[in-house]
Amino acid sequence: MTDFGVVGAGHMGSGIACAFALAGFDVTLMDIDVDALAHAVDRVAVQIDEMIARGDAEPADKTAAIARVATTANLTDLGANDLIVETATEIEAVKHRIFAELTPHLKPQTILTSNTSSFSVTRMVSLGR
Repeated sequence: MTDFGVVGAGHMGSGIACAFALAGFDVTLMDIDVDALAHAVDRVAVQIDEMIARGDAEPADKTAAIARVATTANLTDLGANDLIVETATEIEAVKHRIFAELTPHLKPQTILTSNTSSFSVTRMVSLGR
């Protein structure tokens, strides 16, 4: 796998995007709120600064990682990714809509996951078809 997508630019989404980018992968972070996307990229930078302060990353890692994070407000832009992690708000209808809208644009081998603590992923996928 080489390309990763993250749906939702909140705290969890920005953290996941940061982890992928630090690992050397290109990441596309998607959110319908353009301001949230800008804040998410700022959060990635802050997270890496904290890692640098602890000795867990180098300053050059920050520049490279941030360069690997792209943003979009268009859900279908994620369709070419090999792995997509959905981290949207814990509203079941929103998660269903994301799965339903995204699924037709995925490659056959794409892995679509959800970072949910409240809902059955099997139920979300079945209702999103």
